[in-house]
This record gives sequence, structure tokens and C-alpha cells, in this order.
Amino acid sequence: PNPGSWTEYQYDFNVSSFTSTGQKAWNTTYLRQNSRYATSIIEERNGVVIVGTYRNYAQLSIDDGSIIDYAEYCPDIIGPDGTHFVNSGGGLLKALKPDGTTKWQFDKSGAKIAVGCDGAIYTCRNDNGYLICLNADGTPRFESSVNGLLLVDPNNTVYGYKRNSNNNEYMLCAVSHNGMILWSTKTCCPKYYCLGPDGTVYLTDSMWLEAISLNGKLKWKKQLHSSNTYITQPIVDAGGRIYYFSGSDKCFYILDGDGNELCKTPAPLGISWVDKMRFDKDGHIWAFVKYSTESANDYGLAIFGEADYGPITGLEDIVEIAKRDPKAINIISK
Repeated sequence: PNPGSWTEYQYDFNVSSFTSTGQKAWNTTYLRQNSRYATSIIEERNGVVIVGTYRNYAQLSIDDGSIIDYAEYCPDIIGPDGTHFVNSGGGLLKALKPDGTTKWQFDKSGAKIAVGCDGAIYTCRNDNGYLICLNADGTPRFESSVNGLLLVDPNNTVYGYKRNSNNNEYMLCAVSHNGMILWSTKTCCPKYYCLGPDGTVYLTDSMWLEAISLNGKLKWKKQLHSSNTYITQPIVDAGGRIYYFSGSDKCFYILDGDGNELCKTPAPLGISWVDKMRFDKDGHIWAFVKYSTESANDYGLAIFGEADYGPITGLEDIVEIAKRDPKAINIISK
């Protein structure tokens, strides 16, 4: 920030593109006023990516990183028709055309927004906490007593939760596209969650990992640690295998679809922290990592190669990208 200034500040943002083999294709540095940190990297259309920051965003060319345009708002998510959905704070959700003009707005939105394949928008009201669904034109479709939004699957089934504040118990709920609660089941606190290729929902509170089937039945429950500790957001490959990194023993784990441990591998090169793991189209995993060097701890972008049970058994490459923790990653096929 500018010295002595708290109301006006500006940061340099570094955005880098890497090839599938980890070679840096380009790096773009740009200065934005009143933006504290990067929040997202979104593919808007062929050849253009959006780099969102705290209060605005830049459009960059995917080919060379050149800056195409700036906008003084940052989309939280982009709908299938190209509509930008922006949570403006204070409960105001705006639907904007790509040129920034307003299509409609909703003034009771929660912080999290999700968009279904049919263009419906889901959020939780900021007044009563209830899940609400809006049609693509902004008109209300339904409201549900579910008070936490997790994700929307490809069939437009919405997964959320209810929390009992008296005993701190959580219920995972599946809600249909027209607002009917299909089922609910008691689960752990959904600190992290993801969807498997067969529709299984995986949830973890960092100590337990639970697998919930499409009909709401508990498939299995596995204790990951004896106490709460840091783990990454689990990810699932096309074969239903589950991957995560544990901060307690600095190991990568791979589980099969029944929760059985397939592989446990100590992190190489002094890696002590892993975040935002992503699969690419070739089955490799990319992730931000913190690793030790002779002089200091650095942050890098790591590529983990394939093995008998999938990725994460061998480090193929690591690229130093920052001295502070990086904020956003996306894998875009050109």
C-alpha cells in the first residue's frame, strides 16, 4: 500500500501462465487501486480470462497475458449464458451483462452464490438464512428452510445443510430444482466437501471423512486423524479415487471409492503446506505448495505425476512463484 494511506491503496498483481509441463508461458504485472488481493481466475470465453481482485477485475488474453480491459466490479461466478453475478456486499446480488450493465438485482443475498446448469441462481438469504433459488431472469423460483449452501450437481440437485445451534449437529440436505427436500441425513460439519463422478457427496471436518450416496444413505465414514488438523480440500478423480494432503504428518493420501487407503506418500522437497489441488486433463495434479529452501520458505506451483493409483506419488516439477501465499488458480484447456 501507499505509505501513510489507509483509504487509498494499490497493489501490484502478478498473474502467470504455465504450460502443461510447468514452463512459464507469460507473466503479467498490473497495478490496481483499492484492491487488496486476488480472489479468482475465471474463463469468460475463448481467449479471455478474468482475474478477479477484492474489488475489481482485469480481462487478460490467454495467449500472452496482455491486458484487454478493466472493470470496477468482480464477478463471483459467470452463468452459462455469460451473465456476471456479483455480490456487491450488504446482501445485494447483481446480475450484469458482460459490458457491466445491470440485468436485475436481488437485495437479500448471502455471501455464497452457485449457478445451476439451467441458469438458476442459488444463495442463502442474509436475513433469515434460508436457501433461495432465483430463475435466470431474477424472479424467485423457491425458498427452502435449508440454511447453508454447499454445491449444485449436474442434475441441478442442490446440496445444503441445516445446523442445530443447540447441539451443533449438522444435517446434509438434498433439494430438487423445484425446492422439494429429497432427503436429509446427519453428517459431520461440512468444512470441506466435493462431488464424486457417481454423485457421491464427500464431506469432512478435517477429522472424519464421510461419503453420502445419491439417496442420502451413509456409504462409509473414515477417521482421518485423532483430532482436528489441517487437511486440503479433497478432490476426486474420474475413477472415484479421493486425494488429500494432511498437514499433521505432511503426507499425501489416496483412498478408493470405499474409503480404503491405497497410497500414503510423504511430501517431497520439504513441502509443508498444500492448497487448491486441481486435476488437469491428463490426470496430473497441480497445487500451490510451501516448501523449504536453504535460505527461506518459498511458495511454488507443483505438478504431481501419475502412478499406479493416480497422481501424487511423485513430484515432477516445482516452480517458485511467490514469497507469499498465492491466492487463485484455474486450469484452462486452450
